[in-house]
Amino acid sequence: MIENTQPKILKRAFATIVDYGIFYTLIFFLINQFGVISDDGSKSIKGIEALIIPVYWFLYFPVCEYRFGSTLGKLPFGLKVLSEEGKQITFLQALKRRIIDPVDLFTYGLVAFLAVKFSQNHQRLGDMFASTIVIGGEALRCLNCNTKLSIEANEIIDNSYTCPECEYNGKVKA
Repeated sequence: MIENTQPKILKRAFATIVDYGIFYTLIFFLINQFGVISDDGSKSIKGIEALIIPVYWFLYFPVCEYRFGSTLGKLPFGLKVLSEEGKQITFLQALKRRIIDPVDLFTYGLVAFLAVKFSQNHQRLGDMFASTIVIGGEALRCLNCNTKLSIEANEIIDNSYTCPECEYNGKVKA
């Protein structure tokens, strides 16, 4: 029997909602604090202050994923970004995977959902472009002794695991 360790689409979706919730909350705060009231009564940030938004995006998403392999949205769901080889991603990979975010956002996640659901390695377009994968969020148990397992990246890449309790060798499907 093969264990399925595909990161759950719902977990990835909720992680994205948390991440962009954090992002947009800060934007709302910045506009509210530093925005200039226009003729119609709304506030907006213009000029040099407007650069805070892309700088924050740059610092939050690519830097967090490069440095920690995760974002605040991914952490509670146990999700982590790795290279396709199962190693820590480079900063360029972190940046490349996020450059495609507008495609996911403007289609309300439909493109991301379809890509993750139907691609061989369950990757978004940004992951394919950056040669990265998202792992984690699995709740696995050994087929032999029912011990709860924590599958490592190399085990997912190698499609096999060894149970630390009974030393059973099982198959993993990423």
